[in-house]
Amino acid sequence: MLSNKDKKELRRLAHHEKNLVNVGKHGLTDNLYESFEAALEQHNLVKVNILKTSSVTLDELIESFVHEYECELVNKTGRVAIFYKYHEEGRIKL
Repeated sequence: MLSNKDKKELRRLAHHEKNLVNVGKHGLTDNLYESFEAALEQHNLVKVNILKTSSVTLDELIESFVHEYECELVNKTGRVAIFYKYHEEGRIKL
């Protein structure tokens, strides 16, 4: 469980990161899940953007990813959500 201090630091780090995963009109597909999992293992901190054409809501996406990958939601703003899960090989560490 991340503390508020940890979340604040992760939000600061994520500010300069690009969106690693984009959710388009096809919604939550197998390829999207694979991309998210790979990004989570490589970076630990993943910024996900939901495009305007997507039929998926931000809350549906958050519920799906948190349940499926046991990662933590760091922040959600507009159509962007930031997730964190620690991996030893990951690039961003607390």
